[in-house]
Amino acid sequence: MVFTTYTGSFPLPHNEGNVRRVLRDVSEIGIDWPNYPQLINFIDMFLAPIARSGGLEVREGRFVLSGELKMPSIDEAIQPILESLEAWRDEGRGMGLRACVTGPFTLSSFIFKRPGTTNIMESALGDREVVHFLANYINSVLRRLEELGINYVNVDEPIIGTMVGARRNLFNYSDDEIRGIVDEAYRGINVELRGIHVCGRLNPKVFNILGRIERVNILDNEYMDSPENINYLSRDVVGDKRLAIGVVSSRNPTIESADSIAQLAGKIMDKVGREKVFAVKPDCGFGSLRTESGNIEEAYKVSLEKLKALRTAANIINARS
Repeated sequence: MVFTTYTGSFPLPHNEGNVRRVLRDVSEIGIDWPNYPQLINFIDMFLAPIARSGGLEVREGRFVLSGELKMPSIDEAIQPILESLEAWRDEGRGMGLRACVTGPFTLSSFIFKRPGTTNIMESALGDREVVHFLANYINSVLRRLEELGINYVNVDEPIIGTMVGARRNLFNYSDDEIRGIVDEAYRGINVELRGIHVCGRLNPKVFNILGRIERVNILDNEYMDSPENINYLSRDVVGDKRLAIGVVSSRNPTIESADSIAQLAGKIMDKVGREKVFAVKPDCGFGSLRTESGNIEEAYKVSLEKLKALRTAANIINARS
């Protein structure tokens, strides 16, 4: 059985009405694992609570190190997820609520050592102490989500696609060090489904790192807007993991046909084996999806049509088994 899910964000402002609206709409489509509607910026959601606790300041719209980082209230950090969980219990259907959290590498890349810069080389990504603090922070978030009964969690680390080079990694991180920090975030977490999401065009080394992260069992990457990624897949790379495959564009407003989605998924299954594909999904979140008019309601409607096509494609795939 191939399931359906999505990364999280939609092109709508955050309020309780929109949270319930999204969960109701995706449940009516029949998405198996709705993600909480990520209507708040995925960096601000996790760094703003630290800024209120201490060690970070917001200067010129950026997070800047100001001292020793202090652990914030975890329930404050996951308030949008708590809100969504309550709404899903009222409005939603499916096999559970999926929760994505931003990973320590990506969060650290948005923390800067001085105001007035956006240069990644001047970010805290190279500060091991900060990165390990954030791994411990995200571990606390995941522990709380497990306590709440969330049965599918995903650590989103888009920056890994940038920091891992074909020959060397930014800030001289070793491949083992990268794997170890993701495992640190997942330390002691026994949620059934534990994913890592790295979007964009990747290289073979990224896949080799992801496939060997010990505590992750779902690899979540994009293949619609980055079809080159298919070339780097193999049974050996995937190992004992399964895949949540991005087969619908989260940027292009053109609505894919169910047949074309199923065909793309089939190419991936040919590479790794059908049993290794756990779910089909969009490449990334729909938060930045825009149509020519710029109207967010129109963009939201497009995102739902894409999820409908995804649901139909999953039905086609499952009917062939």
